[in-house]
Amino acid sequence: MLRRRRGSARANEWNVVFTAPLGGLRDPSNTQADLRVVFADARYLWVTSHQF
Repeated sequence: MLRRRRGSARANEWNVVFTAPLGGLRDPSNTQADLRVVFADARYLWVTSHQF
């Protein structure tokens, strides 16, 4: 999945695969909030990004 994403990712100066919608770096607090939603939807309320 990462290889596929890397192949379709927009080229950027940081060489990152997952960028913000406009192509820049993602803000860590936004990423953390997105992960909390995903973990809650999956009913893994105890999981943190570090455990994941």
